[in-house]
Amino acid sequence: MKIKITGNPVNFDPSGTYTWQIGAGTAIAGGFDAAKFVLDASSFAPVIAADHGFSLTSGASGAELDLVYTATPEPTSLALLGLGLLALGKRTSRRRKAA
Repeated sequence: MKIKITGNPVNFDPSGTYTWQIGAGTAIAGGFDAAKFVLDASSFAPVIAADHGFSLTSGASGAELDLVYTATPEPTSLALLGLGLLALGKRTSRRRKAA
């Protein structure tokens, strides 16, 4: 089954996490298999990075089908965080040696 994600949601922040309920009913018999669905976000108005994405999950009661958007930090952000932590560690190490 193909689910096409379209539109231009108001106040959408690509760095956030969102959950939209797209279906509800009685409990999904036999569980939920996300592999049976294909999500097509090519017509979604805000351009999102390839490492950000949409996924499908069953709700807490098993009676809902939720579309979830999750942002993933960009590699450059992670690299900057890593460099900052290394610099902080080096500074702490130098202070301990000097004392």
